[in-house]
Amino acid sequence: MNPNAARQPAIFINYRRVLSKSEAINIRNELEKHFGENSLFLDTQDIIPGDYWRKKIQQGLEHAKILLPLLPVNWLQQQHPESGMRRLDDPEDWVRKEIAWFLMACQTDKSRCIIPLLLDEGKMPKANYLPNNLKGLPDIQNPPQIRTTNLKYDLLAVVDKIVAMGIPKISSSQVVTSKEAYPLPAHYQDFIPQLQHPYVGLRHFERQEACLYFGRKDDITKVINLIGQPDYRLFLLYGPSGVGKSSFLNAGVLPRIESKYHIHSIVRRSFEMGLHEQLEQAIASLQNPNKPSLIILDQVEEMFTNFNPKHPQEAPQFFTWLAQAIGKIPNLKILLSFRFEHYTKIEAPIQEKGLTFQRHALSVLSQKDVEEAITGVTKNEALQKRFRLEINPALVALMCEKVCADQDSHIAPLLQLQLRNLWDAAVALDKDEPIFDKSAYKRFQKTGLPQMVAFQLDQLSEASQPYRKSGLILDILHHLVTPRQTAGNAKLLDLQARYAHIKDFIALLEQLKSTYLVLSIEGGQSIRLAHDSLAPIVAEKFNQSMAVGQRAGLIAQSKIRDYQQGLAINFSETDIEAILEGLLGMPKLPEAILAQVKSDEARYQAQRVQNFNLAFSTATKAVEDLDHETALNSLQIAAREALHSEKVHQLAKEVPYLLHLLPEKEAVLESALQFLHEFAPDKQLLHYLENIAYSKGKDFATWLQRWDEKLHTQMLTRYFPNMIPVEGGTFQMGSEEGYDDEKPIHKVTVSSYGIADTPVTVWQYGLYCLMTGTKIPNDSGFGRGQRPIINVNWFDACRYCNWLSTYQGLQPVYGFESSDKVMAKWDANGYRLPTEAEWEFAARARGGKARFGNGQDIARISEMNFDVEHDYNEKYNKHYYEKGESYGSTTPVKQFPPNKLGLYDMSGNVYEWCWDKFSSSYYQESDSATDPRGALDFEQNNYGHVVRGGSWYNYAVIARSSFRVRVNPFYTGNTVGFRVVRCLPF
Repeated sequence: MNPNAARQPAIFINYRRVLSKSEAINIRNELEKHFGENSLFLDTQDIIPGDYWRKKIQQGLEHAKILLPLLPVNWLQQQHPESGMRRLDDPEDWVRKEIAWFLMACQTDKSRCIIPLLLDEGKMPKANYLPNNLKGLPDIQNPPQIRTTNLKYDLLAVVDKIVAMGIPKISSSQVVTSKEAYPLPAHYQDFIPQLQHPYVGLRHFERQEACLYFGRKDDITKVINLIGQPDYRLFLLYGPSGVGKSSFLNAGVLPRIESKYHIHSIVRRSFEMGLHEQLEQAIASLQNPNKPSLIILDQVEEMFTNFNPKHPQEAPQFFTWLAQAIGKIPNLKILLSFRFEHYTKIEAPIQEKGLTFQRHALSVLSQKDVEEAITGVTKNEALQKRFRLEINPALVALMCEKVCADQDSHIAPLLQLQLRNLWDAAVALDKDEPIFDKSAYKRFQKTGLPQMVAFQLDQLSEASQPYRKSGLILDILHHLVTPRQTAGNAKLLDLQARYAHIKDFIALLEQLKSTYLVLSIEGGQSIRLAHDSLAPIVAEKFNQSMAVGQRAGLIAQSKIRDYQQGLAINFSETDIEAILEGLLGMPKLPEAILAQVKSDEARYQAQRVQNFNLAFSTATKAVEDLDHETALNSLQIAAREALHSEKVHQLAKEVPYLLHLLPEKEAVLESALQFLHEFAPDKQLLHYLENIAYSKGKDFATWLQRWDEKLHTQMLTRYFPNMIPVEGGTFQMGSEEGYDDEKPIHKVTVSSYGIADTPVTVWQYGLYCLMTGTKIPNDSGFGRGQRPIINVNWFDACRYCNWLSTYQGLQPVYGFESSDKVMAKWDANGYRLPTEAEWEFAARARGGKARFGNGQDIARISEMNFDVEHDYNEKYNKHYYEKGESYGSTTPVKQFPPNKLGLYDMSGNVYEWCWDKFSSSYYQESDSATDPRGALDFEQNNYGHVVRGGSWYNYAVIARSSFRVRVNPFYTGNTVGFRVVRCLPF
């Protein structure tokens, strides 16, 4: 027979929760020290979830010999908060019914008596102020006055009266008082230097933090005494969510008994493994069957609240293993820890197995425990040395008052959070001597129920916060509000169906439970709003919410009604945008409605993509064609589609630079900058826009360098050649493996000079055309932008050099005596074409032996642009190349690796004009020459200038660094471009 069921409480505590719940708990705890466990009946402690509470109260009254009504100040005047009726005038008021029942019972049973306890300033009411069935209460003489600040001493007189009524006290050997509480082993002091904070916040205490765990001394003593009783092997520890069971076990109980028992680490229920297998593993791990062992299983209730369908028999198998373990292993004790609302589910199978057990309900913290939790760190010498914390005594009193004001609240986690917040704030102000004071506390204390709701939601995990922001959590809470704005409930399965699109809904619901705003009822089958008083607050927040989920829900509901009435529905782009943004903040949409949303969205999206692609490709092509006005207009069109904003932004940043170089485009420049600011607001850009009228855009380049140096550099190299210095030297020019005009190899010396790292591009040559009114050459369908300029003759190249020199304030090199005669001023500091010797010296990276201008001996299509499929590659020196697939046109510069000097496309892509007139016999005449500038005149019937480097159209042999060919200077073709040089320094 279960001794817990056999022994009935002899003392019944009658109290008003609003006025004296904490005092009732403290009185019960104190009297249990004299009369033992289970000697007193207190509804919050002795009515287990699942019990019929009216029946339990009636049973408690029938078995009790002593009734202790608690009469604090205002006991007589207490009113119902909604009706305004005095509580005692309500025939269904249980405080009244309990006293009335006991008054009648005392008339027929002289072994019963009532001992009213006057709390603090409380007084015995006069009979004429009481309802008829309570008028006998004032006849009780000499009711004891109980001071809550001196509870232990004042209750001694009550103890004597109870003993006089025949209820025996337990012997001193059966109880350990608080003064004799089990001490923390000394070695736990060794953990103190590693502690980072004196308060752990909302998480539970770890065992190595036991020296930080204060309060609960009486509970610790009781639980250790229970475990120590030789006749019991099974123990139940339960309490409301957030009461601190895990911390109590980890840091309160285990450290104080670890030397006496072999203790398996606390086993928290695993969803994947299941508690039955975990218990089996824990038993198998017991090292010494002859030494007393203790297995603690925590969160046992999750067998039911977080059921795993892969383990449908988890609970039955667990209780079977539990009974077998207790029956077969003599020295084994097992403690089950769980939330109190699951008590019946856990007790029933234990009783069915015929197991005896002891139980302990962990209540909310008493005021004394709260004070110890706050001040314990400062009263421990080692902790005080470690943290040097000072706490204002006035703050302690204030916190105890505020935290304990509502005994129905979760005191422990709220207190720990406040303490951790206080610590963080104090350390931020002074890490060497942190101080807790009232001013800091005001930031963290709750000031009312609406603030408490917000405060609790703030404690949701980071993963849950997006659901709060989207409005989903508010939708869940509002679903639990009745039309009358009272607390409602919903079946868990219905909630799962309502929010089926939320993949982690169950985890989110568990998170929401952790805020204490909702709770499980009906064995976890339903979810309920925690309190009626929350309902109007939630309803108001929901009705005023501007979260995406609430906005989407309003739109969706109107469409759903139309659909249910058989009307055709369609969604505007604005509707779709709002609904898609709010999907994770609202209930799951019906499949037909969601399908219509997706269909309409796809239709709108396809049109938007088409519009964007057309506008953006037009803008891109316009930038390549140097038509930046068209580019700006097209970008504005593309931006309206709200697609790929980063692409639009990047291209929009490129537009203004060219415009600032063209004075006639000042208005377009301002429009481009205005669009850029509106598209991506920027304070510096706005400031420049405000002053652009004064500068006429002249200081744009200086401002751009400050605003975005990377973009400024990018634009400089886009529109102007980037010059690479080449130190002069002597090298062997020509090649013995080439054609006759490449021979003989001869020594040539060149002076230092600078050369552009790429051929002149369409962007660079196009700028010259725009600024001089010259027509931009045809691109032969290859494209513009960063590709090399083509279809320019030798004279065009010389004119570009002169323009660039003049534009940059340099002395032009070339003088045009006639349309077909150009003279060079070699001492000028401007830009010019390279001599044939300078070109080959640079292609060979100052005289190297590599065959090609990229520093390689083999031509590969992945490293240079040439006609890899030309038949002559196999016919002439096929070992010069590797097979591949040709590009068939020019390619953008810098697409392939440079040579050692950092020069790109020295072989392939386009031929490059040189200054020199072509002579096939020139090498035979120029040995040991210094800065040779080519033949003095054209060979007979060989009118032409030298081009170098080969092109996309030519096979590998022609791309060699030494290969030279003659081209008529008036020739314009899509295989010939040029690059520029200038003298040092620059």
